[in-house]
Amino acid sequence: MLEMVIAAAQAGGAAIMAHYKQPFGVAYKEDGSPLTSADTASHRVICDRLGAAGLPIISEEGELRETAAARYFLVDPLDGTKDFLARNDEFCVCIALITDEFPALGVIYAPALDLLYAASAETGAFVVRGGKGLITTKQSLPPMPTADHTRMLTSRFHDAPSVGEWAELNGVAHSVAVGSALKFGFLAEAKAEVYPRFVGTKEWDTAAGQAVLEAAGGAVWDMRGARMRYGKPARRNQSFF
Repeated sequence: MLEMVIAAAQAGGAAIMAHYKQPFGVAYKEDGSPLTSADTASHRVICDRLGAAGLPIISEEGELRETAAARYFLVDPLDGTKDFLARNDEFCVCIALITDEFPALGVIYAPALDLLYAASAETGAFVVRGGKGLITTKQSLPPMPTADHTRMLTSRFHDAPSVGEWAELNGVAHSVAVGSALKFGFLAEAKAEVYPRFVGTKEWDTAAGQAVLEAAGGAVWDMRGARMRYGKPARRNQSFF
């Protein structure tokens, strides 16, 4: 299953790159978020590849939003469309397999960076750079350093002032802005220690990243300190760490 998901993510990434740095039209959804031809091209390719599994596919660009199935795919065909429009290379494809309300495996693929994070219970978490350099060692993240050295990840386009307030209250002096779900990969590699998110996201934005981070020894918690679940109303996440 993980091999199939990786292949689907790579195919989606190839579809995105066919549009990247080329003239393309931009439409806007009802919520004001941008939609490009690359989003829809990636969606079609990924759904075609995943269809062989015979499971429901809930995609940001698809019509299906709810399913009674215990197992289904949750897909963001182009996570970080604003990064795509800014041409900063920090956009990615996100695919997760949800099993009983939690991500059982996940893939994050950043085609412009040729960077892929993947995880499952069988393989643990690993990263592939440039098509090689497979790292399959499953290891826990190092202990959280003292507050003076804690590195916090923030969003390039979607952060709220409360993130800065939270960092000040907790003595976190170092932060770096990273696009899309790549933040979860950076956490899994211990390039940072914390990512507070106080602006709403959708489940397809986080499921693959949660799978990767948890397999690497990290965690994604809601504000009650519970492991983040999937299948919430309107597929909307509340604040999380």
